[in-house]
Amino acid sequence: MGKVSLKDLGAGRPIGEDYSTSEGMVLRSEKSEVSRVTFKKEGGAEPHSHPEEQSLFVEEGRLEVTLGDGDDLETYVVEAGQGSFHPSNAVITLKALEDTRIVSFKNLVDGSGYEATGILQ
Repeated sequence: MGKVSLKDLGAGRPIGEDYSTSEGMVLRSEKSEVSRVTFKKEGGAEPHSHPEEQSLFVEEGRLEVTLGDGDDLETYVVEAGQGSFHPSNAVITLKALEDTRIVSFKNLVDGSGYEATGILQ
């Protein structure tokens, strides 16, 4: 049960509907979460935060990331082959500069949030 495929899972399935335009899949175990999602050009995620640290990697496209708030605010572009690290409880805003696909990894601290579309047991 160790092998996992991230290909073609959850295509067209909305994720995080209340704050995000992403579509794709989420695999969640008791302690971690991996998601592979797409954003259409100009789509993204409104400002949000979560207790989990998050690392995301852009497979295709370009993503504008705004991280932090106040004096700690930074905005940068992440391109295919690059990633972004988001500390616990950081405010994150995402905007797809073109159609973009990412893979995201989180260590689960709080099991609430959007529902998984697939579950590792």
